[in-house]
Amino acid sequence: MDKEKFVIIDGNSLANRAFYAIPLLSNKEGVITNAAYGFTNMLMKIFTDEKPDYLAVAFDKGRIVFRHADFKDYKAQRKGMPDELRPQMKIIKDILEAMNIPIFEEEGYEADDLIGSMVKWGEKQGWQNLIVTGDRDALQLVTKQTKVLFTKKGISELEVYDIKAIKEKYNLTPEQIVDLKGLMGDASDNIPGVPGVGEKTALKLLAEYDSIENILEHLDDFQGKKLGERLRENQDMAILSKKLATIFCCVEMELDADTLRVKKPDYEKLSSLYEELEFRNLLKNLIQEEKPLNSNLNSTGLIISHPKDLKEALEKEDIKELTIYFEYDSSDAQKGRIISLAIMANKQCFYIPQVYDFHLYAKILKPYLEDDRIPIVTYDAKLLYVFLGREKVNIKGMKW
Repeated sequence: MDKEKFVIIDGNSLANRAFYAIPLLSNKEGVITNAAYGFTNMLMKIFTDEKPDYLAVAFDKGRIVFRHADFKDYKAQRKGMPDELRPQMKIIKDILEAMNIPIFEEEGYEADDLIGSMVKWGEKQGWQNLIVTGDRDALQLVTKQTKVLFTKKGISELEVYDIKAIKEKYNLTPEQIVDLKGLMGDASDNIPGVPGVGEKTALKLLAEYDSIENILEHLDDFQGKKLGERLRENQDMAILSKKLATIFCCVEMELDADTLRVKKPDYEKLSSLYEELEFRNLLKNLIQEEKPLNSNLNSTGLIISHPKDLKEALEKEDIKELTIYFEYDSSDAQKGRIISLAIMANKQCFYIPQVYDFHLYAKILKPYLEDDRIPIVTYDAKLLYVFLGREKVNIKGMKW
């Protein structure tokens, strides 16, 4: 039996990657959405490719963390979040909440520390863990039960790192990643390392001595060498740099399987967000996921088999908004015909899995579509205009 899968996402890393990978986008209100759009699409890819049983997203909270007590200049040179990205973090969290995905952030800790703590907890449950991040620090968390999915080319590709991949790329074990950073430092986090020691030298040292501590115990091997002088003069800084690079995996967190288990989204809340943000493709896919056109009668939807049934159902509703999803039978919209419909009137959904005569349904929908007080939402407004235009229906309340 396959182990259950726990996907843990580095929220800040993925948001940053999405922000820089996708040109600035905005909705008609001028709200910038590129990072939120990229983040959400990446999330959908993870759902499709990995099919997780459990999922969580970790974010940084505040700029001061416990590492500053050891080194006040930790991340001191890092620039603040871009003005165009900052407000999108709330949008991303709103989307996650609508998806019923738990968010974790803790004052005094970085997202990495929360991820590390969740990984260790997940391993105790016997789960297979996948960390999604663009931060190579996470490689230190790799075990037989835990892999890293590293974002490449912005967010369009994921590279899998397991124990074997780390060995092939660096000739290191996951545990040695912190020794590597302790020696060479990390400019992005302002971790000093040992001056003059780059990646090539650090890897060579670790191949022979395994760890910083063992290197420092063998300083006599470097007598008369410039490298030995640098190591001798910066022993404390090397140890401190390794400590700063080490992910803390013992953050007290309230974790339980029920909270982390993947759940269905709040379709109403999520569709409303997608409409507001103008994520049309995501909205289309959501409608398709929520209400498959070949589904049976369920608690929130009604199968319609005859136009008069739709007419009677709509007359019972005080319609404030209509969402329309449709499928058609040709790659050429001008020649095609609508073959199935899903209509959401307020919170009530109606499904017409087989449309034999669209003219009859268009006639029923006409008074609502031509009422400019009723907002109309669809995934492809131009195409809907084509089909309804043939039926002499003039949509008045389309939300773009």
